[in-house]
Amino acid sequence: MMKNITDNIKADGLAISFFLVVTVIILWQLLLPGYILTLDMVFTPQLRAYLEPGSFSNLMPIKFILVVINALLPSWVIQKIILLSIFFCSGYLAYKFLPVPKTYGASLWAGLMYMANPFVYQRLLAGQWLVLLAYIFLPLLLHLIFCYGIKPNFQNALKLATILFVISLCSLHFLVIGLIAGSIILIIHLSREIYSGNRSYLKNFFINTAVLGAALLIASSFWLVPFLLNQSQSIITTIDQRDFSAFATAGDPRLGTLFNVFSLYGFWAEALAWSGYFLWPKTNFIFWLLVLAALAIVILIGIVKTLRGQNKIQGISFLALTIVAAILSVGMGESIFKNINQWIFNHFWFWSGLRDTQKFSALLVAGYAYFGGVGFFVLVEKAKKFFAKTDVVIFALMILPVLYTYTLFGGLARQLQPVWYPASWQETVKILEADPSEYRVLFLPWHQYLSFDFNRKLLIQNPAKDYFGPKIIQGENMELESIYSKNINQEVEGVQQVLAMSGVDSTDQIIENLAKFSIKYIIFSHDLDEVSQPIDFDPATSSKVRLVKDFGDLTIYEIML
Repeated sequence: MMKNITDNIKADGLAISFFLVVTVIILWQLLLPGYILTLDMVFTPQLRAYLEPGSFSNLMPIKFILVVINALLPSWVIQKIILLSIFFCSGYLAYKFLPVPKTYGASLWAGLMYMANPFVYQRLLAGQWLVLLAYIFLPLLLHLIFCYGIKPNFQNALKLATILFVISLCSLHFLVIGLIAGSIILIIHLSREIYSGNRSYLKNFFINTAVLGAALLIASSFWLVPFLLNQSQSIITTIDQRDFSAFATAGDPRLGTLFNVFSLYGFWAEALAWSGYFLWPKTNFIFWLLVLAALAIVILIGIVKTLRGQNKIQGISFLALTIVAAILSVGMGESIFKNINQWIFNHFWFWSGLRDTQKFSALLVAGYAYFGGVGFFVLVEKAKKFFAKTDVVIFALMILPVLYTYTLFGGLARQLQPVWYPASWQETVKILEADPSEYRVLFLPWHQYLSFDFNRKLLIQNPAKDYFGPKIIQGENMELESIYSKNINQEVEGVQQVLAMSGVDSTDQIIENLAKFSIKYIIFSHDLDEVSQPIDFDPATSSKVRLVKDFGDLTIYEIML
């Protein structure tokens, strides 16, 4: 086995070097010491493994692994390793497993397109690193699905079940995406064999598909059984039409929703004020449109070539994936497919968990990388008939993905910077740890997402509970469009109701009610002092608290009852 790995490294030396260099150019200053904090990506010095009420436990293995590694390495180093792995592996695995010719660097182009595109750019800015971890396995998954479609034996069934299980540990959304992709590809293969009357194939297919399903269910039982036994307490039961609207795929005023999706944009937050924090290639619209047109030509050439080639099943499968992905990715965005997606949401209860349907664009990226890689090969082959050297043509084609998402490179155009938590946060930890009694800690302001001065005021998920530990009670209110909160934690909901009375009850009365939840300390961050709050509560005005420490950015109070 080690010899095979060594041989692969030697054979792929150029590709490995290429994707390592591109990865470093993309991340750039993000590799410097410090934490990268952006929206959902919040790393703290001590990584913790705890399960929020109503959430799925599929992420617990990864959390436990990170906790173990954190005993050996600082968490900011672990974060760098994760980011390096996301970009290098997404490029290399696409190069390795998408069925693109290795000649002329066509497979390198496919890998570059897969690792550097608007889908990855938006998801990284949104801090969805677990989504991107699942994303890197998609080319390998598609490869194993095709292998199983060609030869549905026991060994291939177990390989396919294994990669689906690994993906499920990162993202259940991508598990569903993978199952849909597998269904499309295997139905196409199955139809061919049914038409040809291949009974041996059909027998092996149905037997080993049952084995595949059983293996995946057994492996997933650690999170699936608790969910099935406690469905009424799952976060999925709170999702309704408001979520479909709030998380609807974003359109573009010049392109509409469908063409925005085809251009690999459409992340729901693209339509919110959040997007104003960042640079977007589409701002230079004419230039961006020209690059998009060039990419579209390369991809269309690849589509024509594959559909006319010997392996039509492969081409038809990727084309079907691309079309279905586009329809599902549009979701509840304004398009001709909105009613279809509404029907799916209404009739398949589990589909509500996929309220962010733009994740299906991951399959679009895979399709573009495949067809574009084939188109790259065809164009270089044609160029050889007219030019003695094709280096210029190869370079011009290779640079297209870079130009299309140029703001991804150079550390996302230096939009994200490594930061450190203030010294006051660590001093607060010491103060809390010095008290051996049983108590809870309230963190204010009461927001699930908020901006801190030390993070250059970029919006991030509240890091208090991750930083200070499970004693923290913090806001779980997303405050998105008409949705104030989707929290199902009864303790958090109770505290929220107490704080909501800040304009009615006296401060002393609120403090007394908070104490009923065993809250002994209140940590107040002053970063949002100048921003109007839906819940405006200042514990400093109460006679029932004492000032423990004022760090300037953080103030700690103790409830004295």
